[in-house]
Amino acid sequence: MNRDSATRRRLRFGPFALDPRTAELTRDGTTVRLPPQPARILALLAGRPGDLVTREELRQQVWGRDTFVEFDQALNFCVRKIRAALGDDAEAPRYVETLPRRGYRFIATVEEEAAAPRPAFPRDAARPADPRAARDRVMLVVLPFENLSGDPAQDYFSDGLTEEMITRLGRLDPRRMGVIARTSAMRYRGVTRSVAEIASELGVQYLLEGSVRATRESVRVSAQLIRASDQTHLWADVYDRPLRDVLALQADIARAIAGPILRRLAPEGKAAPGGPGMVHPEAYKACLRGRFFWNKRTAKDTDRSIREFKEAVRLDPGCAEAYVGLADAYAFLGDVGIATTPPRAAFERAALTVSRALELNPDLGEAHASRAHIAMHLFDWAGAAKAFERALDLAPNYPVAHEWYAFYLAFTGRIETAHAAMARALALDPISLSINKDVGELLYFDRRYEEALAQYRRTLEMDGRFLRARIEAGRTLERLGRFDEAIAELREATNLARDNPEALAALGHALAAAGRSREARAVLGQLDAMARSRYVSPYDYAVVHAGLRQRARALAWLERAAAERAAWLIYLSVDPRLDPLRSDPRFRALARRVGVPLIHT
Repeated sequence: MNRDSATRRRLRFGPFALDPRTAELTRDGTTVRLPPQPARILALLAGRPGDLVTREELRQQVWGRDTFVEFDQALNFCVRKIRAALGDDAEAPRYVETLPRRGYRFIATVEEEAAAPRPAFPRDAARPADPRAARDRVMLVVLPFENLSGDPAQDYFSDGLTEEMITRLGRLDPRRMGVIARTSAMRYRGVTRSVAEIASELGVQYLLEGSVRATRESVRVSAQLIRASDQTHLWADVYDRPLRDVLALQADIARAIAGPILRRLAPEGKAAPGGPGMVHPEAYKACLRGRFFWNKRTAKDTDRSIREFKEAVRLDPGCAEAYVGLADAYAFLGDVGIATTPPRAAFERAALTVSRALELNPDLGEAHASRAHIAMHLFDWAGAAKAFERALDLAPNYPVAHEWYAFYLAFTGRIETAHAAMARALALDPISLSINKDVGELLYFDRRYEEALAQYRRTLEMDGRFLRARIEAGRTLERLGRFDEAIAELREATNLARDNPEALAALGHALAAAGRSREARAVLGQLDAMARSRYVSPYDYAVVHAGLRQRARALAWLERAAAERAAWLIYLSVDPRLDPLRSDPRFRALARRVGVPLIHT
């Protein structure tokens, strides 16, 4: 094969075709989704069929010559994605052969053909299963500002500036300009990616990147705005300031940068209300640390986040953002996945705390989103609806608001609208593990189990230790009748988190569904033992009893869950594991008291 022409011709192997210029992979004319880095590796391998392509070659070609400390893990991940896309098997490969410790060889026959013109999609036609295609807003990502000081202790400043830019730009003209959320943006910190790759992965048209060099007396910030389509630098500037007040400096630079971007991207825009924000530098840093630990979604880290938010409140009692963070942390201690505190007490405490935030800043959209989320758990559905409406009006670029609103819609019987709301959350935060998992969870509630399982698998490819995705993949395998796989998946989840009652209850239900009643009953004893040292939700007991077809006991535990405002109880209308109970008048009465509709009956 003439390899010089490989970059100008399409490569065909089996039912697949690959355009090396665009890294677009198709199977029998249908696009196969493959992330940019795996696609580049596939193009390199298929462009040299029969040759060994060494791991070092792949490192240099795809990641560059810079040190990449997680290279082995990243390369293995990319090869797994390639095999998944091609339906290949590492043990009996048809396309990609592994040469241990050396590299890879493409073993299929490859033919060249002229690349067909790429089909154009009309502006108003969305591509299937791609929520980003339906957006009519300009999308921007603020990449993590690089710390050039050489002092890792200064990372808080560059991260704080990144956060400030995301917040301020997100409020410029939220109806016409969307800004990718922090959780997705910060994943590019210290990672080498091209502008085109980042734009493709996040679905953005513009990127803001910059650097910070701070000394004891001064700071220099460089920033530039890049258009992804042609990698044109639309605007750039450098700011030198004395380092007297960190927060004031960040706000000053953010305003200076935001103005030119607004004029270029949304010239007729008007900033949404957002309040004055925080004014105490140390409180601001405590809030950043609080959100950092809160986002880890573990009991230990949530406790640490509470300490940080309390410190922010101590330093600045007028800081509304700190109260929002504190409310979210309190709620999380009673919520699904952690629930280390009796839920009713946790949510009532969170409600009081978020009320204080709204007293300080009634126009803080994030606070209204938190109020709505808490109201759901207290069965105040009318209050939740009102708060969500206000949150989405004030902060349409806040992905968590769309994420929580999607669940509200699902719980109240509007599953199709819920899918659309979750798609908006995903568009704003496409690399969020939580939101990617939640896309699958809505499919699970909708009884679309094959699609749900595929989404959970995609999420686990991003992070194989993400416990909630693993639990939900196991539950979905059970619904598909693949009991051995479900039990293996859920045992792995219990190994990942040995003190997690939700994982243990899911395992008990799967064992019962598989006819292994004795083992399922043993899980009830394990929950009892766990309850001696931590909070265990009555809902977890109800799930296992439901699997054992012990209807009276399951309903009794659900009544206790309602009294405690157990987090999972708001899932009453959609949880498939409760389907055997839905015809019982006691279940129907409970659903009415909780305030959720009777669906899936």
